[in-house]
Amino acid sequence: DHVLALRGKRVRPLLLLLVSRLGENPDREGVLWASAVIELVHTATLLHDDCLDATEVRRGFPTVNHRWGQQAAILMGDYTFLKGFDLLAEHELHAPLSLLTRHTLDMTAGMNREFAGRHRADLSEEEYLTIIGEKTGALFVASCEVGAVLGGLSEDAARTVSEFGRALGLAFQIVDDVLDLTGDPDV
Repeated sequence: DHVLALRGKRVRPLLLLLVSRLGENPDREGVLWASAVIELVHTATLLHDDCLDATEVRRGFPTVNHRWGQQAAILMGDYTFLKGFDLLAEHELHAPLSLLTRHTLDMTAGMNREFAGRHRADLSEEEYLTIIGEKTGALFVASCEVGAVLGGLSEDAARTVSEFGRALGLAFQIVDDVLDLTGDPDV
C-alpha cells in the first residue's frame, strides 16, 4: 500500500499508450498490461535507487528503505520487477517481455555504472550520457518500442519512436539532475 501511494507522473506508461495509438489497430488489452508493467518496473528501480542513494523522502512520503530498512526495500524492488515480468508472461506478451527484459538489463547496467562512478569528479560528458542513456533512457526506449510492437507500427516507425524515446529519456534525466543541484525539494 505504501509503494502504491507514491503516485508519480506515469510518463513511461503514457508514452507507451501514446505510441501504440500511432498504429491502426493496437492490441488494447496488451497495451494496458504492458503500461502497468512499465510502471511496475519503474517503481522497482526507484525502490533500489532509494537504497543506493540513501533517500529518505520521495514525493513527500518516507521511502521504504527509510521506513522499513534496506533489506525490505530491496526485496520489494525485486518482487515488483518480477511481478511485472510475470504479468507479461501470463498474458502471453512475449515480444514486450523480450524488449523489456533487454532494456531492463541495459538500465541495470547504467545504474551499476552510475554507482561505480559516484565519487568520480572526472566523469566525462560521454560517460555521463552513456550512464543516463542506459539508466533512464532505456526505460523510455522500452516504452516506445513496446508501444510500437503492440500498436503494429512498421519497422521504420518503430525505429523512429525508439530514437525519440532515447532522446526524451536523456532530456528527462538531464533536467532531473539539474534540479537535484539547483531545485528546492519543498517545491
